[in-house]
Amino acid sequence: MKLLPKSQVEFEITVAWKNWEKYLDLATREASQEIKIEGFRPGKAPRKIVEQKVGKEVILNNAVEKAVKKSYVDFIKAKKLEALGSPKVELLETQEGKDLKYKVVVSVMPKIKIKDDYAEAIKKVNREFENKKGEVEEDELNLEIERLAASRVKLVTVNREAKKGDSVEVDFKVLKEGVPIENGSSQNHPIILGKGVFIPGFEEQIVGMKAGEEKEFELTFPETYHQKNLAGQKATFKVKVNLVQR
Repeated sequence: MKLLPKSQVEFEITVAWKNWEKYLDLATREASQEIKIEGFRPGKAPRKIVEQKVGKEVILNNAVEKAVKKSYVDFIKAKKLEALGSPKVELLETQEGKDLKYKVVVSVMPKIKIKDDYAEAIKKVNREFENKKGEVEEDELNLEIERLAASRVKLVTVNREAKKGDSVEVDFKVLKEGVPIENGSSQNHPIILGKGVFIPGFEEQIVGMKAGEEKEFELTFPETYHQKNLAGQKATFKVKVNLVQR
């Protein structure tokens, strides 16, 4: 373990191939349950066939996410490190047949010399917040892992209903009292469901739709909407889903 300035440490973690392979197998099973592969029950198709369907990179990213999360938490606990904030993760080796290796840089609680009079009081406070601190660290780790996975992922088109977290492309048109509003339409508009970019309720209406499906629904613009002539007003939305990707 290498000590860095500003109370940071750097270390490498290695996940042996026999364990790393288990995460690849798990990621493969999860991916195969999302698609239909003729001749195989869900979750039972061989990895090579699943890779051809969803892409090898998708399975690899999912496996890396699982392996990094588990091994990082285990390492922190084993070394009794008081990690602060999100770790910075750099993948060093992810090739099949070899050990998974990655480097971590994370801030840790600085060592401070204190008088004996305050030692017991500080220990008491630490005990009270120990469980909460652990939850924060795991949440921040999840965010960093998501960032890492997102930077490497390649979207794969799927033939199923759209769900939260999917990337979709839609055609939409917004009408008020039957008349299209200005700048209220778009073609092949990309949306990541669950990000909340559109007005409340819009993305929720797309969840459950498949590519090629059309839908018409009514929503009310928020009172704080930036276009004053639409704020608090009801409008009709006509939507067609062109593409669903995960």
